[in-house]
Amino acid sequence: MNTKEVLESEERINQIVDTIIEIHDRKTYNREFTSILAVSSIPVLNTYYDLFKKKNHDLKIATIYSFEANPDLTEDEIHPRTLLDNQINDYNEMFGTSYSTDTFQGYYQDISKKSKDKKIDILLVVNMFLTGFDNKYLNTLYVDKNLEYHGLLQAYSRTNRLCNDKKAHGNIVVFRNLKEKTDEAIKIFSNENALETVIMKPYKEYVKIFNSEVEKLNKIVPTIEKLDDSKDVETEKEFIEVFRNILRTLNKLTPFDEFKFKDLNISQQSFEDYRSKYLDIYERVENPLTKESILNDIDFEMDLLRRDDINVSYILELLKGLDPTKPTFTKDKDFITQTMNKDKELRSKIDLIDEFISTTMVDCNVDTEEKLEQFMNQKRENAIKELVTTENLKEELIREILKEYEFSGKIKEMNVDETFNKKLKLKERIKKRDLLVQKIKDLIELFTW
Repeated sequence: MNTKEVLESEERINQIVDTIIEIHDRKTYNREFTSILAVSSIPVLNTYYDLFKKKNHDLKIATIYSFEANPDLTEDEIHPRTLLDNQINDYNEMFGTSYSTDTFQGYYQDISKKSKDKKIDILLVVNMFLTGFDNKYLNTLYVDKNLEYHGLLQAYSRTNRLCNDKKAHGNIVVFRNLKEKTDEAIKIFSNENALETVIMKPYKEYVKIFNSEVEKLNKIVPTIEKLDDSKDVETEKEFIEVFRNILRTLNKLTPFDEFKFKDLNISQQSFEDYRSKYLDIYERVENPLTKESILNDIDFEMDLLRRDDINVSYILELLKGLDPTKPTFTKDKDFITQTMNKDKELRSKIDLIDEFISTTMVDCNVDTEEKLEQFMNQKRENAIKELVTTENLKEELIREILKEYEFSGKIKEMNVDETFNKKLKLKERIKKRDLLVQKIKDLIELFTW
């Protein structure tokens, strides 16, 4: 068998492309992270790129590779530089840039930045970016090339930069048999017993760990109603700690291709109920007016609670599907509310969306996206004016602070005497400043859509 011919056949590569499109969102937590696809040669890369272009998907694909100035080509072959220029033109069209192989260094820097900014879903490479490329949002490496020794570990290590609770590990999806080479490289560059700490456990092991934590959960809170008594802080503390372990394990389970919720000893509905209760406790503890001595020191690890399948785009699609003339309108509206309540970022916007549906979506023919933007802008403006009035603030300064926080995510140093229209006593200043900072953050978060 001509192994090279088989490995580089369009039929095989086509199946791999279909597989990547199918699993990519699972591996990257619905594109919260990004990926690299490393292939064996420039011709193979071009085959991959052309096949991705022919498929029905919305993944942003980019390529980068170096090429020989004068390669040996047959009459039918196109110069690699021409192909790369065509791919860069696609990149320019996608991002509104104007690069070419004549400005390759600028293209290299821009593609590096956009990958780090999570604007590229899959970066197609041969050798570039497999060593030395540091991107904390890169969590998946697809491999269709032979690797060994330090080159293998260097490539795999592109995914190991941790950035939050959710990225507890990297994903290596290999389309060649590199198991022996991987084990050998780990043993040589680490030690004989390193495999257990470097490589994730099998799927079934994490299912066992998850289900053992569910057993603990059932002993602490056999029913969700037991958590309704907010005075039982000790039970809440135990619940938070065990449910946090459940979230950590689920975070490891979900990227597995074979993951199915039915493998777990808890129904999805019960899990969502506990998730909502976990959020309720978190919001109560985070309230500046709440004093919970036992719970204040607990790290809730909220990154683990983010719902990748529930986001602004998803809610917007649900809103677009609302039709007040249908008998299911009330049920559909309630579904939107219940869905938003499962996500930390979206649940604070439930009242706004409910008001938007009641007052603005008078019929199913409205331009939902445009109307929602107008509605949010008006409500935001009203909220700013209310904040200025109720706190007796200088409007111009507050708007500057809001603008800076939206841009940089930071509250600039605040001169309390200049910000308030009234003089405050020394003891009031720190308290007033801290409460104002929190109100500014809450306002921006509420209207960030």
